[in-house]
Amino acid sequence: MADEQVLGGAYSEHSAKEIDGIVRHAIDEVLGDRPYSLELADAWCDHILDRSLRQIAAMGSPFKYMATCVISKQTGAVLDTAATAFWDTQSDSLCCTRRGNGMVDCIVTVYACRL
Repeated sequence: MADEQVLGGAYSEHSAKEIDGIVRHAIDEVLGDRPYSLELADAWCDHILDRSLRQIAAMGSPFKYMATCVISKQTGAVLDTAATAFWDTQSDSLCCTRRGNGMVDCIVTVYACRL
């Protein structure tokens, strides 16, 4: 499973593809080919978010970034998330990255609000 979705305004100093690539890399590094573990899921989310947000912030764009991470055991059922926001649609936006390894599903949503 791999797709990227962008809603809201345009990223002017960076692209959603850059953010998606950073998040995908973080997910791959943290999850690898590990099976789902309820005991490790919270720590995996923390590590994925920490790695992603540090690299995204290092791009130096004039945005404040916030992110969420959902990790679930792959069971064949659909894992979906939804987001809603009240913001400036001309400058603020979000990027949603979905990734899985066959045993674990992960959805990371990064919100970007122009400073």
